[in-house]
Amino acid sequence: MMQIQFLLATLLSLFLTAFAQCEEQRPREFNVWATSCSHVPADVLRGRESLAEAIRQSEGSVKNAPEFKWDIMLDAGDLSAHQYPPGENDGQELQRQYRALTKHRREQVYNVPGNHDAPYYDHGPGTWFQKWGDPLGENTEFSGVDPQRRPFPVEGNWERYKFLAGNILFLMLADRNDAPTPVGRGHSKENNSGGYPAGAVTRETFHWWKQQVLENQDKIIVTMHHHALRDTTIASGRGEGHPRYHGGSGGGEGSSYLYFIIEKDDPDDFQYTKDAHVFEDFLDDFHEKHGRGAIDLWVAGHTHVKNPDDTWGAKTISESRWGVSFLQVAALTKFHAGALPLSRLIKFTNGSKNVKADVYLHQAAYKKNPIGWYKPASVTFPLRHKFVAPAPIKSLSPFPKEAKVFDGKYVRAATHKPPKKSSDIKVLTERNVAVPMRDGVVLRANVFRPDRGGPYPVLVMRTPYGKMNGADRYVKAGYIVVSQDARGRYESDGKWESFVRFKTHDAEDGYDTVEWAAKLPGSTGKVGTFGASYNAFLQWRLAPLRPPSLVAMAAFSIPAKYTDLEGPGTIRTGRRMHWWVTGMSPNMRTKGNRPGNNSKTEIRKLWLAGDSEKWLNMLPYLDLPREVFEDETEAVHYWLNNPHTDPWKLHEDVKEITVPNFDIIGWYDHCNGDMLLNKTILSQAKSETARKGSRTIIGPWAHVGRGSRRYGNIDFGPNAKLDSAALEIQWFDYWLKGKKNGLDKTAPVRIFVMGDNKWRDEQHWPLQRTKEKVFHLTSDGRANTPNGDGRLVAIEKAGTGSDHFTYDPKNPVPSLHGAALFQIPTDQKPLAKREDILVYQTKLLDKRIEVTGNPVVELFASSSAPDTDFFVRLIDVAPDGIERDVSLGMVRARYRNGLDKPSLIKPGEVVKYTIRMNPTSNAFLPGHRIRLDITSSDFPNYDRNHNTAANQNADATLETAEQTIHHGGIHATRIVLPQVPNESN
Repeated sequence: MMQIQFLLATLLSLFLTAFAQCEEQRPREFNVWATSCSHVPADVLRGRESLAEAIRQSEGSVKNAPEFKWDIMLDAGDLSAHQYPPGENDGQELQRQYRALTKHRREQVYNVPGNHDAPYYDHGPGTWFQKWGDPLGENTEFSGVDPQRRPFPVEGNWERYKFLAGNILFLMLADRNDAPTPVGRGHSKENNSGGYPAGAVTRETFHWWKQQVLENQDKIIVTMHHHALRDTTIASGRGEGHPRYHGGSGGGEGSSYLYFIIEKDDPDDFQYTKDAHVFEDFLDDFHEKHGRGAIDLWVAGHTHVKNPDDTWGAKTISESRWGVSFLQVAALTKFHAGALPLSRLIKFTNGSKNVKADVYLHQAAYKKNPIGWYKPASVTFPLRHKFVAPAPIKSLSPFPKEAKVFDGKYVRAATHKPPKKSSDIKVLTERNVAVPMRDGVVLRANVFRPDRGGPYPVLVMRTPYGKMNGADRYVKAGYIVVSQDARGRYESDGKWESFVRFKTHDAEDGYDTVEWAAKLPGSTGKVGTFGASYNAFLQWRLAPLRPPSLVAMAAFSIPAKYTDLEGPGTIRTGRRMHWWVTGMSPNMRTKGNRPGNNSKTEIRKLWLAGDSEKWLNMLPYLDLPREVFEDETEAVHYWLNNPHTDPWKLHEDVKEITVPNFDIIGWYDHCNGDMLLNKTILSQAKSETARKGSRTIIGPWAHVGRGSRRYGNIDFGPNAKLDSAALEIQWFDYWLKGKKNGLDKTAPVRIFVMGDNKWRDEQHWPLQRTKEKVFHLTSDGRANTPNGDGRLVAIEKAGTGSDHFTYDPKNPVPSLHGAALFQIPTDQKPLAKREDILVYQTKLLDKRIEVTGNPVVELFASSSAPDTDFFVRLIDVAPDGIERDVSLGMVRARYRNGLDKPSLIKPGEVVKYTIRMNPTSNAFLPGHRIRLDITSSDFPNYDRNHNTAANQNADATLETAEQTIHHGGIHATRIVLPQVPNESN
């Protein structure tokens, strides 16, 4: 008996050993659990935990539900369930259900937002998702995501991020349904529910995705978005999505596939393209050109398929197109629009060029199948490369310690009842009302007025961009609004005279319009003017003529000099070419009945599709075809031949202005013009009312996005949000209606201190209490890139030194801008590998250093060229790795002594350049570094210096320049910072 037991034990041991060896030899699998549309609030109110139940089933803690292994979970969004934006209760319930995790950590879940997860756009893009979905782990206590615990770290921002698992690159794209209608939610004060149509991404996201795809063709690429592309999987055809898959009524166009491209997400100038096809076109073109797919898988949700065999529109939940596999994840919900809860497990096997996608039923409700695998829906797709598995994921606790626990019962927020609007006041509209000018030319305006009451003050906006079609907010605040096409633009007669001309009718036209508006029926006779950018320029033109009825201005965001708009003898190529080609010239062709493409929409599509490269790189500028500048070609050519001249000189006319101005502007706005207009009106305006009554607010914004808090991954916090229209109304209520609303008690200047991310009132600009804080440049001769040895030191080192880089105008440092080519705050990390940027930085700061004002760089440099450029950029390097630009300055060597004193440099000679940088206010906090970058280009933010002695606006020759930056001794390059002493000092 003992021998038999021993024999059995030996056989069992051999069997287990052989089994273990087989297990070791079996190719390792990497399992991706793909889910979508849990719509947690809809199901929990009916007693079903859609997300938590699925997690428990996957981990084997639910009876009669087969467990399955998964390494990561991809969730395609729609965590919430409301037509109105989700709130705190929804977020807490989401986090509570994630606490069902026992065998996996929260960081193994990678989320993207769906259309139901979007906030109102004025609440800030992605605000709810950033807090509760939180792919970057910025709100650990709420989301439970600690970025340090991610098995595969993410890179990017909430809107678009990537991570690498083995040789699989996951590209995660957010749905941007937080935009103005009809794309998304709309403004909170409009109380639009949103939700339909859905499926939007920004143009920046598409370009990011395309770049990632093209740069990573050696990898398996998986893209996830809440939506599939058109005509790929079930219900993604035209008109297939809405009534069958989401219930209710309404048009189905674009309701179930990626449909919108947001060209510009500035709420004040929102632009989008319907029927977005850029993804499809790219995949189609790539497939046709290369004979293979550009990516491997596109994973999507949203559709709420009725069952795993659903074939609506002759498509299934798994399809192939353009060499790409499209997988419809379906929905975990049962009670939001009706669905059979199911998900997919995508199995990658080490060494295999195939991937298998299985379907898991989370309720036993289809063809008498129990909970678990539904094998008829399983599919196997080819991969472009063999899969290389990552290392096994280490076991950690499901949640980090700092994550909050929400164990309370979910309580739905009170039924949404839009607050009573002022819509009881209706807006009456008169379109294209004739406004005669003194020389007989007729301009045309839209006039908006309340349907009752009065009399009312009048607000006037003159614009070359096409007049307003609605002004409800201002009208319902008690104003008559006049929006007028400038002379020669759109419906107005006459010939347009651009701001490049030295003599125009702008001032007289403005005067005549103000006085005409004051006499409108129902007017009090008091007029205010408003508008930003060019619309502000037109206000500064008319104000010195002092029309009697003008009481106040709100001219936002325009510099005093044209040479500040462009640069010191330079041209902002990107913005200016985009402005002429896509914005100004089409209407000139229309007005002149000339052939050519006159559709701004079509021209912008062509620009984004590739025309931009043609126009931005075309040289020389004086040889650009007439279609760029049209009727203004001669005026533009005059300035190109005389870039030292200023056709504006708005600051010189300020001494004739008697009315106060209100300006809201940004530190990153290329139109802030060193704040010269703001400083001048406060000190030299003709009247005390204008001097003491004017107000300036300076926030962390660019020319676009005024009043917002975020640009990409740069977030200035909730304090940065500002309702500029509300402030305008408060301004005009005080000056035009005499309301005692406290405006007179506000400070002349209000600034946003970045870093601290707080507002502060000031009595003067520039500040009078700053002290010079000097940092000297030093290195061991290799300051190239952030990994070099360039240093900023408070005490000058003994000895001399230098650093070298090559500036090739054929390969300039690229501007980190959005699609519209506006200068915006950016993270400088994408430029980290460029050897043509010298980098000097301090040690980690041990105390706060506030810089408010204009930093100055005293630069000693030599060049092999007779003319060249030098750019200096002040950067705040944060502990989290973000390298945010703070201020920029540049000099064109031939204009170093002034625009009116051009002088070439002697190659090889050391020259001192004094570079006054843009105004800023930034607190460099303890643990941060102060950094100064030096290079010779920023294209297309500025044109490229050709490094020749020729007039580069007339000559296309491009030469390479060898640049040397000197430091120490008599050539001690340094940066002088205007420091505001800390209060404790």
